Amino acid sequence: MKPSLTGRLRVALVVSSLRLGGAEKQFVYMAGALFTAGIEVQIFYLGSDGHYESVLREMGLPLRRIYRPKRPWRMLGELTRTLRVFRPDIVLVSQFSDILFGGIAGRPWRENAVEALLKGKTLGPDLSTDIPPRALANAAPLKYNAMKIEMARGLLASGLAQLSAPA
Repeated sequence: MKPSLTGRLRVALVVSSLRLGGAEKQFVYMAGALFTAGIEVQIFYLGSDGHYESVLREMGLPLRRIYRPKRPWRMLGELTRTLRVFRPDIVLVSQFSDILFGGIAGRPWRENAVEALLKGKTLGPDLSTDIPPRALANAAPLKYNAMKIEMARGLLASGLAQLSAPA
């Protein structure tokens, strides 16, 4: 694992709820402890207003809200772009519903063959079925995360189908 330019470990914390609750309170404790230990922490909040959002900001923790009601694909795209800029060593999700976002967006890669296939074409049902296998053809799972490839395949197929559906 390569440290950041500052030499500090970079941890991205992905969370979808900061309402007043037990799991959320534990998340705040964890984020604060990492920050106090000198770890470079960035919080990516995938929800709307929550009690602990102001608490985290008062603690001096950097928090970026990425919330687009009923637009999970836009949220995933924005999360992926911001993670690419932050370049975390670790992406940590704290709640079950966040696993999908953190697991897929954690290490984005470009697939030039798919980009070339899409160039100049209109998205339609035929491309929606052709793209997922090509996009993930070079994916190489690690020992315990092979399921991420199937998750990504399903997400990609579903998202492309939604995008190509008539309005």
